[in-house]
Amino acid sequence: MLLTDSTITLICSWYDSGADVDKSSSYVLDGVSVYLDNAVTTSSGGATASNLAKIRIPYRKGYLPEDAWKGQPDSWTLRTGDRIVVNGKAMTIQRWRDNTMGRQSPHWYVEAK
Repeated sequence: MLLTDSTITLICSWYDSGADVDKSSSYVLDGVSVYLDNAVTTSSGGATASNLAKIRIPYRKGYLPEDAWKGQPDSWTLRTGDRIVVNGKAMTIQRWRDNTMGRQSPHWYVEAK
């Protein structure tokens, strides 16, 4: 994996039913690959900038699948709709996939706008 020299911050949110409040936790992940793609999205209202971050997170310990993650401070997860900070800009995770099984370079792939 090329240029794994970036740092991102994941902001994972969840509902704490015991306290009846929404909570979030931040996780800083370094050594990731970030590629910024600048594009335009068109609609009936005209054209707007649509900046897309394509991120590859090399395999590391601490990841839990969404259904197993309950806000534990020593772990993290990936979910669409959660926030991610790339180069100081907060973005929303639009899609992601787990490429950690049976691959030569295991990683998670994330797209955020």
